[in-house]
Parts: sequence; C-alpha cells; structure tokens
Amino acid sequence: QQFAEVRQDYLQEVATLRDQVRIRGDVDTAGWMDESGGDVVYFFDPAKALTPKETHFVLHAVKEKLMMILEQNPRIGGAVDLGQLEKLKDLKENKDLEELRSELVKRSQEL
Repeated sequence: QQFAEVRQDYLQEVATLRDQVRIRGDVDTAGWMDESGGDVVYFFDPAKALTPKETHFVLHAVKEKLMMILEQNPRIGGAVDLGQLEKLKDLKENKDLEELRSELVKRSQEL
C-alpha cells in the first residue's frame, strides 16, 4: 500500500515537471502539436516499477486504448477519437469517487 502511494506521488511529480517543459502542450487542448521538434527527455518510465503481471496488463490495456483512440475505419479513413481520453478520465474519476465513498462508510462505521 505504501509503495503504491509513493509510486503514484512520484509519477505525479514527474508528470508535472514534464508538463512544465513540454513544447507540444496538453493533448486535451486544440493546438497541442508544435513542429519545433524538441521535447521532453525521459528517464523515468513508470512501467519499470510494475511487476511482470502488471506490466503485461498495462501493455495490453495501453495497446487497446491506443487502438480505440486511433481507430481506422476503411469507409472514412483514419480518425483520432480524443473522446476515448475523456471516457478514461471519467472512469478514473468514478473509481476515485467510489474509493472515497467506501472510505467514508468505513470511517463512519468506526465512529
């Protein structure tokens, strides 16, 4: 539990620092790509902190999510569906809310 929290905190810190130096900006905004060619240098890869089982799952989950975002439809050609990112954010927020509710019930029972 403690390791998972520390790992999450570290990833959040690294992501924040990377966001500060990114040239292309946030993919959630309209003009996110910059043609200057420079970008962030990566040393920390969060996948390296995963167990082999977690790595296997993340690989397949990221691959599927990328396929959903970069959907190819022969009738209309390629499309980028950034709505998939919104769905992923909503899912995370819902799970966070469920955890908070569970924690609230647990603490209420302790009183």
